[in-house]
Amino acid sequence: MTLANQSDIAEQSREADEGLKLIQSGSRSQFLIGQTALRLHFAGRTQEAYDLTRDMGGYLEWDAADHYGMANYAAQIGKYEEAAREMLSGLRKDADRMVEFDRMFSDIDFEPLYRHAAEGAMNIETAFIFANHLVVAAFGRYVGRELEFDGLLLRRMPQRLLPFLKKDLVSGLYSISAQAPDRMQGDIRKWLQSEYDKIASLARRGIERALEMILDAQLEFATSAAKRGDFFAARHHMFFAITRNPERFAEFDAALSPLGMEYLFGDIRTAMKDDPNFCKLLSFIKPVKILSSQQIMELLDGCSPAGKATTLWMLLRAGVAGDVEGIEVAKDWYIEVIRRWPNDPLAFLNILKNYEKTNCWDAAALVFANVPPAFRHFRVADIHSQRVELRGMGHWIEPSGYAPFYGQPDIGGTVDLPLEDPQTSGKLCEEIMKKPTDEACPQKYEEVE
Repeated sequence: MTLANQSDIAEQSREADEGLKLIQSGSRSQFLIGQTALRLHFAGRTQEAYDLTRDMGGYLEWDAADHYGMANYAAQIGKYEEAAREMLSGLRKDADRMVEFDRMFSDIDFEPLYRHAAEGAMNIETAFIFANHLVVAAFGRYVGRELEFDGLLLRRMPQRLLPFLKKDLVSGLYSISAQAPDRMQGDIRKWLQSEYDKIASLARRGIERALEMILDAQLEFATSAAKRGDFFAARHHMFFAITRNPERFAEFDAALSPLGMEYLFGDIRTAMKDDPNFCKLLSFIKPVKILSSQQIMELLDGCSPAGKATTLWMLLRAGVAGDVEGIEVAKDWYIEVIRRWPNDPLAFLNILKNYEKTNCWDAAALVFANVPPAFRHFRVADIHSQRVELRGMGHWIEPSGYAPFYGQPDIGGTVDLPLEDPQTSGKLCEEIMKKPTDEACPQKYEEVE
């Protein structure tokens, strides 16, 4: 260790001790606690920084910066699961990007966490954090730009570069001195970029390894969901896996068909005989923010005749019909899906949404009275959250909010009230389809805000 590094550690430690004395004397400001913890960390006393932040947590606002700091300390002392949780908590509170969390992918403090993930040593809960859309989006914004850096990175820097740095006396961070010769500034930037890229490469591998772990777990999640009768969740897990690796179809087929999902797998087997890429097509349909309803409809209409003959195709086609061709057309598709798949919950939910939009409350009540048992397990897993209220009947389907699906086993959104055993769905189709539209929807209500 160079004299410059030793001097930095001694100075940071002295400032930390002064902060600790003020805290022990009764000072409890967020700024003092945060800066004292930071100085302890810069001085190599990270366990003390972690303990101070945890013990004084009641005096902190726990904004994005507080979570960022706690994630740093936890990562440095080997508490990787906690570090990942704090990292995600900070991202969720940093909607305005005031902390610029994308910088964490070049932050040396996170390096142990990224290495832990890249080596595949994380548990599945931590893998889901690395695969979370907020983490992936933040990584997508990473460009390796020049940042201020702390003493940990300073200790790696070649000694010849140290004289050309300056230290911020408030933050304790280092940056390139404006008085440094251009050549030295270029050398420092090149060295920093190299170090940042090494850290970011570990983060990238950690995210990739997380997705691998999550994909490996999809069969277990799907099987568990099917056993409890939650066919919608099982289908999401299955499609999440096979659209990325179609060769796993047979594996899911063998596990899930005996559990009540033969109706779905038989459909797909039929389509794949004529169109081996049928499952691949499904991967293009899910990113609704990328493709418009019209584009999705064109993809579906380009399927083979065998694909178009499947109930799955009808279900997907109904999903875009409402946007492109009108709600009434979508209703017809959904009613046919219900006739073919009376135990699958999705068509029931979507037709309920359509009846709600058109104030057809009697028709909606009839649908709700006939939902299959799997409906009680419903999980909202699409890009758009969904809500259905059968006005005046006390029935609700309420999701937990925006929840993009990336393989997680429980993303919230259930039927609040227990359902009675349903009547046959065949009767439902007969009742709805034999009535003219005006009779099926006899009462019109004004929309209530």
